[in-house]
Amino acid sequence: DIPWGRFDDGLSGLRATLAAIPVDVPVLEAVHRAVLEFNRLDGAATEQHRQRMTLLLTTPALQAHSVLRYTQWREVIAEYAASRYGLAVDDLLPRTIGHVSLALSLSAYEQWLREPESRLTDLLAQTAPLLEPPIARSFPLFDNLIARPSVVFCFSTSGKSSSKIKRA
Repeated sequence: DIPWGRFDDGLSGLRATLAAIPVDVPVLEAVHRAVLEFNRLDGAATEQHRQRMTLLLTTPALQAHSVLRYTQWREVIAEYAASRYGLAVDDLLPRTIGHVSLALSLSAYEQWLREPESRLTDLLAQTAPLLEPPIARSFPLFDNLIARPSVVFCFSTSGKSSSKIKRA
């Protein structure tokens, strides 16, 4: 856990950032804003964070442990999406938003580590437009609901769908 530093505090901060975003902000935009804030570093911490992330992303034993931490991070995102859409945290849409958000963040981190002159927040900002298309394609019934849901379709493991009314 040492390489992860104060990750639990960071998760609390991520949760608080999401909670503070007004409900009129589209869900995926809110998630992206919170991810940017979660990864914002002051100048002095940047190099230390780069070294820590190099270890976490390239050391097999640390990668295995990281899976547990990534699960916690995705759960915070999924909890937020679920609350905004009126779904359970383990429903497919919130879970997918958590996974896609993590994949985009890890891609930005990998690029940041390869390009020492780059800024992590710039790379994360470049991933923002990539969050909505896979969600919209995977959940076509959400086409106009991704930004401000009013009707939420829930997909069960049996493949049946049902709708719920949720005013966001």
